[in-house]
Amino acid sequence: ADATQDEAEDVLVDFYAPWCGHCRKFEPQYKALARKLKHVKSLKIMKIDATRNEVEDVTIMGYPTVVLFPAGAKPKKQVVYHGSRQPEDMTKWLHEHCSIKFDSTPPARASG
Repeated sequence: ADATQDEAEDVLVDFYAPWCGHCRKFEPQYKALARKLKHVKSLKIMKIDATRNEVEDVTIMGYPTVVLFPAGAKPKKQVVYHGSRQPEDMTKWLHEHCSIKFDSTPPARASG
């Protein structure tokens, strides 16, 4: 099954190429974003090696290409991210484009 097409989840995908320098530079920021939002159950953040996987219906003009597949009926629409690669900016953008609203602040852990 194509994980990007899960109708119940917003799915953010980093389509990358292993040889791409920009992708390697972006990776720590993307990982930071994933860590920052890992409590958001409605949002799946993943990476796909676009050189090894047949990516249907996605036009990749360069690497990395970051695409959001908002929750909803298939075929899901695609929103390509063109902004700054800082986790804060990406989070703001996700708030605007995800179908399912989320709180980017993780729930407080009960102390003790």
